[in-house]
Amino acid sequence: MGIALIFIGTLFALAYVLWPFWHSRFADVGGLNPADSLRDRVMALERQKLQALTAIREAEFDLKMNKLTPEDFEVIRQRYAPMALAAIEELSRLGQSSGSNDQSAATPSSCARCGATQITGAQFCFACGAGLVPQRATRSEGARHAAESQIFPA
Repeated sequence: MGIALIFIGTLFALAYVLWPFWHSRFADVGGLNPADSLRDRVMALERQKLQALTAIREAEFDLKMNKLTPEDFEVIRQRYAPMALAAIEELSRLGQSSGSNDQSAATPSSCARCGATQITGAQFCFACGAGLVPQRATRSEGARHAAESQIFPA
């Protein structure tokens, strides 16, 4: 009798521990909604882009503060730049294929006060804190050029 109780208790404990893995694996099987999967993909790409661009910006700051050597900065930038570019290009492709009629997108601008290149959607300069007015450009000018200018400022 004691062994049976130990076996049942172990079985319940094992089910409790494994439930999150098993549940997440089969949670979406019943109702696949393409809009939800597209939204999830866009959110994941936005997160990837933000993380890569943040890593590059932090490395730039560390370089300016002499915490990094130029060689170390290049290693970091070469690691994160392709991740950011891939996310930006995929977001651009998904935006065009989803029937978006907005033909304009904010492009990186330069700060009027300090001249630092800014990323898309920035409201304030990350270098000096001045307010920014985003410039507008058509998508036909190239999403890749905009993405590269975000990652590789002049």
